Amino acid sequence: MSSNATGSAFSSATLGTVDIVVIVIYLVFCLATGIWATVRTERGSVSGYFLAGRDMLWFAIGASLFSSNIGSGSFVGLAGTGAANGIAVASYELNGLFCLLLLGWLFVPIYISSGVYTLPEYLMRRFGGQRLQIYMAVLSLLIYVFTKISVDMFAGTIFIQQAVGWDLYAGVFLLLGISALYTVSGGLKAVMYTDTLQTVIMVAGSLVLMVLSKLDGAAKLTSFYLIKHGLKGLMLAAMMAALMSSLSSVFNSTTTIFTLDIWKRLRPKSSDGELLIVGRVFVLVLVVVSIIWIPVLRASQGGQLFNYIQSVSGYLVPPVLSLFLLAMLWTRTNESGAFWGLMVGLLVGLIRLGLDFGYGSPACGEEEFRPSFLSQVHFLHFTIILFFISLFTTIIISILTQPIHPKHLVRLTWWTRHSTMERVPFEEEKETNRISEEARLKRITELKERPVEISRWKSFVYLICGYEPPKEVIESEEVTAKQSVLTDIREVPKWKVFVNVNAILLMVIGMFLWGFFG
Repeated sequence: MSSNATGSAFSSATLGTVDIVVIVIYLVFCLATGIWATVRTERGSVSGYFLAGRDMLWFAIGASLFSSNIGSGSFVGLAGTGAANGIAVASYELNGLFCLLLLGWLFVPIYISSGVYTLPEYLMRRFGGQRLQIYMAVLSLLIYVFTKISVDMFAGTIFIQQAVGWDLYAGVFLLLGISALYTVSGGLKAVMYTDTLQTVIMVAGSLVLMVLSKLDGAAKLTSFYLIKHGLKGLMLAAMMAALMSSLSSVFNSTTTIFTLDIWKRLRPKSSDGELLIVGRVFVLVLVVVSIIWIPVLRASQGGQLFNYIQSVSGYLVPPVLSLFLLAMLWTRTNESGAFWGLMVGLLVGLIRLGLDFGYGSPACGEEEFRPSFLSQVHFLHFTIILFFISLFTTIIISILTQPIHPKHLVRLTWWTRHSTMERVPFEEEKETNRISEEARLKRITELKERPVEISRWKSFVYLICGYEPPKEVIESEEVTAKQSVLTDIREVPKWKVFVNVNAILLMVIGMFLWGFFG
């Protein structure tokens, strides 16, 4: 799908009264859900804001995973690449089924047992030092901005521009304003509850399109003008839901990474209030950078957004995957091997990325003009090569250097996730924890000695940011007790069997689809 097309993809780029009513009702419900979740959120603590207190209902978690992944980039980008290259591109999305099961079975139990907030923090606890944590944090932010936020904004607004005739950037600012409102004020809990609503809207819109395709034929669906009043509004609401759910989830993830893995490294004595406000302000920075990047997207990958997303991710992510697999499954992996495995993978990936952007790619109908080592090695094949380059680099250097003592690996690998031993932090980690604890004790002493006095300007800032200053002292014993509950990964046997059976069933369905379409 070329983003440079000047004509409208729809025969009628106007909204009827019923369509407008449908969109308004959707936006009202979305804002109401966000406000309701914001009120219920523990916004005065880092865990409450960034991790929803680690206490959410299972259906909200599932709906949030679904709506965060199926964004406007999928609706527009996947369809565009499918139109240019055929249905084979859908096989890439089918891989996501197995990846999510791998996440739930292998990665999530270790993340929970380790008690970390972010993936960069896990690397710091697993290997020690700070360079892996900082690198992973910066890389995650770059990937989020260049392959998720800007792409979803561009794809969603292109769709709305074609359907309604709005200016591209006007659509960007409108939808950003709505999604950022409840993200900034309510944190992850508000994001997840609104994502649940967005999932209902997206599924409903998709089902309507599927039914209409059976009744009227796919050719007639290229225009909303054949469709009854109100359905155009429903389709636009579904696209807005896809865009806002993806943006709000990414906003929360990126602010969590920046605040806890970068800002807290720079200011280890920062209070929870400072971290929460910094996280909210960082959303605005993300928005500006993403908007600036939009023109680059319009010229990349021949206008095929899906290829752009997967190629950039494929050049940067494989070294990270190889590292996390080794970190969790091979206790011999050490910091030197992890670091140089990432660096070698990054160098090779950036060389391919630079060549791809330098040469560009042929649009539909154009002859191939790239060198054979680019045109003959598809970016998906390159990701496999890059994965093994990083994997073997990490293994070789880890074997040649000193191993990590097992006392530092408690509850940080698959083999130690159930351990009840007391983990011994690395020296750098001890120093960071000492500084943070001293700052926390100082704030507790100040809170006990005199009541909290908040100036008017601070009260205004807190109101805008949705921050609630702590009203009582939380002792160390309470923090430790709460942490032990949050890191408990014991499962009820009945539900463990139920989940495992469903996971196996999903894998069987996935393999059947592979065989059927193959």
